[in-house]
Amino acid sequence: MKGPTYIEHDGWRRYQPHLPERYRLSERNLPGEQSWPWDGLQVHLDRYETPDPAAVIVGCTAVADTDGCSPDRPARQRLGLEAVLPDMPGYGLSPVPRRRSPTRTGSPAPAI
Repeated sequence: MKGPTYIEHDGWRRYQPHLPERYRLSERNLPGEQSWPWDGLQVHLDRYETPDPAAVIVGCTAVADTDGCSPDRPARQRLGLEAVLPDMPGYGLSPVPRRRSPTRTGSPAPAI
């Protein structure tokens, strides 16, 4: 995988003591990680895979500095759901070169 991983980037660990114990993450139950090349960038994906999922949810991660490690994995698995959660470019573990960041340059965000 290109780019940083949760093992290398530990911002998510700071939030674990504030979560109920059954929702806490550790190195044993982190999401699968994948790097997706898009528009010249490397978008970091969290993959919460479930065998024979009832549905696949696509959402967004990286609210504040949580680095996308979503604590609701047990609930999704009980419901038979799989999730693919990209960090938006410039957030979480999806870096954006400074010259490409719409928030830093004032240019419009790219169409998806």
